[in-house]
Amino acid sequence: VPHSPYNGPALVAAVHVIAALPDEMLCERLYGELAANPVGDWAAARDGHLRVPDRPGLGIEIDLDVIARYRVA
Repeated sequence: VPHSPYNGPALVAAVHVIAALPDEMLCERLYGELAANPVGDWAAARDGHLRVPDRPGLGIEIDLDVIARYRVA
């Protein structure tokens, strides 16, 4: 089962790989709710399913305000 120990772009990339496979497959993800997620709700499972973005690239936009707010120097 492909998995991603992240809640950001790496998880979305894993979802894209799984969606491209010919058979249904599970996606293991790190469970944990963040105060704010830089990928918005794309990392949130709904009814046990993750959505596959359909825009170019990974199909998500990184919220740079979230990155700036939680950056540790």
